[in-house]
Amino acid sequence: MRDAAVVRLPRTRSALALPLWLEDIAAGLDHLAAHLREWGVRSLALPPLGCGNGGLAWEEVGPLIYRTLAHLPVDIEVYAPYGTPLAQLETAFLSRPANTSTEGVGKRTAPQPGWIAIMEVLRRLQARPEARPIGRTLFQTLCWAMTELGVPTGLTFGTAGRGPRQGDVRPILTDLANRNWLQEQPQGRTMALRASPQYDKEHARFAAAYAPYDTEIAKAVDLFAQIRTIDQAEDIMTVFQAARRLQVAHPGQAVPAHQLHAHLLASRTTADSEQTQQALVEAVRMLVALDWIRLN
Repeated sequence: MRDAAVVRLPRTRSALALPLWLEDIAAGLDHLAAHLREWGVRSLALPPLGCGNGGLAWEEVGPLIYRTLAHLPVDIEVYAPYGTPLAQLETAFLSRPANTSTEGVGKRTAPQPGWIAIMEVLRRLQARPEARPIGRTLFQTLCWAMTELGVPTGLTFGTAGRGPRQGDVRPILTDLANRNWLQEQPQGRTMALRASPQYDKEHARFAAAYAPYDTEIAKAVDLFAQIRTIDQAEDIMTVFQAARRLQVAHPGQAVPAHQLHAHLLASRTTADSEQTQQALVEAVRMLVALDWIRLN
């Protein structure tokens, strides 16, 4: 046995995997407790298992760790999430009886309304037979579109190149997957992100959270139901970005169509070819038809 070692508990997988349930944490802790003596462990440090991006609450994870390991003849140090109230670090709190759901899911932090709105877009897209599967790249574009529409996603995107860049959507993927709302399934040669049966059952309970963004959800569904390729999505978002910049430069005025076309063709992010021009024209038509931009 080395002087120091790292023990991996269950569930060290990619950002999008099966939901992290409290029973997974309990199983890992039980295995750890059963083998500490065999492994020759004399001291142990643990993070707040399942908290943070895992979506579980310290109010249940902390007492679970304490109940499972406190009786062991080992020096144990547990790190609570930053900002945990001092009262939740006391023995009186940590030694309280278990009080979790019968499914073993545990108490989770409240979902963000903007992220629920994104889930609702996915759910409604699945009901549209013409909609293509949403992979991770298109999901990032969807998150960008919802952010641009004013939905509070907490994301920041750059504008370099064609379409959105730099937005880190991994926290959203992790949170939604850990709630068992989001699944990744094979779809031909690609992997598609889909709203799970669990979200289908639960979404009505969160209607009050996403209802303020129903207009934005409907606009996103109408647009993404028409998108067929990643290139098309990037063309559409590039046009939308350009139109928004012109709108900011000329507030209160409809953007002249010829000015938008000139702006796009003058941009270094678009090649001046017949194919590119036609793709941009089609993107403009789609955005106008779906009321994403207004031209005169």
